Amino acid sequence: MMVDILGKSKQFDVIWSLINEMVCLGGLVSLTTMTKVMRRLAGVGRWGDAIKTFKSIESFGVRKDTIAMNALLDTLCKEKSVKHARDAFLELRDEVQPNASSFNILIHGWSKARKIEEAIRMIEEMREFSYTPCVITFTSLIEGYCLEKNFRMASAILNEMSGHGCQPNVVTYTIIMHSLAKTKEIQEALLVFEMMKDDGCAPDTSFYNSLIFLMGKSGKLRDAHHIFEQMCKNGILPDVTTFNTLISASCDYSEAENALKLVFSMQEFDCKPEIKTYTPLLKLCCKWKWISYDLAFDLGFRCLLVLLNT
Repeated sequence: MMVDILGKSKQFDVIWSLINEMVCLGGLVSLTTMTKVMRRLAGVGRWGDAIKTFKSIESFGVRKDTIAMNALLDTLCKEKSVKHARDAFLELRDEVQPNASSFNILIHGWSKARKIEEAIRMIEEMREFSYTPCVITFTSLIEGYCLEKNFRMASAILNEMSGHGCQPNVVTYTIIMHSLAKTKEIQEALLVFEMMKDDGCAPDTSFYNSLIFLMGKSGKLRDAHHIFEQMCKNGILPDVTTFNTLISASCDYSEAENALKLVFSMQEFDCKPEIKTYTPLLKLCCKWKWISYDLAFDLGFRCLLVLLNT
């Protein structure tokens, strides 16, 4: 906890003093501790220091193994430095044996960075190491093509998966459907939903959120609310994104009363509102100028509380 707080405030000298104390006390430094240090270093662009931290990880009583290397690769990729992750991988793979996850982390990193050719190259390397691409591998590639709005190739990969005996999962379908919805390809997105049902793939919260987003984008608010109700009946709990999506859609079609009801119903599901929850309401109120002073003050005060608690 302290390491994370100090990392956020960039107090790296204090972090190292604290870690050295933890080492002296014996057995208090874990991989989780060192991963937080690497993540904070990478987050401020100190890529080299993050890699050096991994190289010296055994001096802090943490094993330098595949799991630790994957933590480094994941950290670098999530902090948008796939190139550094790739360089570290090339340097370390003779010392630390990579596994399928090592390759999947890099494939996902390249795909998120829209470097599809690099992602495909990593899949080829993965096979050279006798690891078989899995649903995570193909889903990452599909995500990359969706980010490029190349839905033809995304669909081709989806079909290819079956040929490899690799069944798409809910994450695969969610990525494609949500990407199509964002580009207003509503009918195509709905076809993905039908395909998922035919495959017997069970939806999760993220999928329902994307489906609600899709209905909102196409102006089908009643359907969006019906999906929300079905979601709850099926025992899938909504999260803050579910409410934000419904509230935003309601405000897009000037249904402020429904939006406010949703805000107040969040408590029932133990969901805490965030800035994104209130922003559409404030925009709608300002647009139509029907807002009362008390409501404006209340919404503004709620936004302030969220900011103070982040």
